[in-house]
Amino acid sequence: MLPGKGIGVESIEANSPAAEAGLTPGMVITRCNGVDITDDAVFGQVIAESGGVLEMELLETIDGPQLEATVQMIRLPTANF
Repeated sequence: MLPGKGIGVESIEANSPAAEAGLTPGMVITRCNGVDITDDAVFGQVIAESGGVLEMELLETIDGPQLEATVQMIRLPTANF
């Protein structure tokens, strides 16, 4: 979390929906689906209620220009042990 800014993007998986939408490490997610991202719990709740589509407002860098991106999440297969 970046207090007063949003949540920072630490890494992006190659060929993921986030990568295809143009997200890169260092970006800051400030709003998602119309909700200000104030902490990890809020972001988690927005994702849980999203239906798989995230419409985000981002900063290119912490002090950079405002951007917008839409990410269609996919469900990855999980392993059972």
